[in-house]
Amino acid sequence: MEIKRVGVDLAKNVFQLHGADRKGKTVWTRKLSRGKWFRVLYQTVNLEPRLVWRPVPVPITGPGS
Repeated sequence: MEIKRVGVDLAKNVFQLHGADRKGKTVWTRKLSRGKWFRVLYQTVNLEPRLVWRPVPVPITGPGS
């Protein structure tokens, strides 16, 4: 199994992880708690040195902003 792309659906308590191969076919999925998701991702996916995971903050705006 060679995972080339990972998707993470972040929620309050349970995170959904999805791994896809070069062709976009789903090869791996997990539903994990907030405390375990990153450790399992790190152990499962072979991160190449050139890849960097960086969260991007998104401003929350509303009618009162």
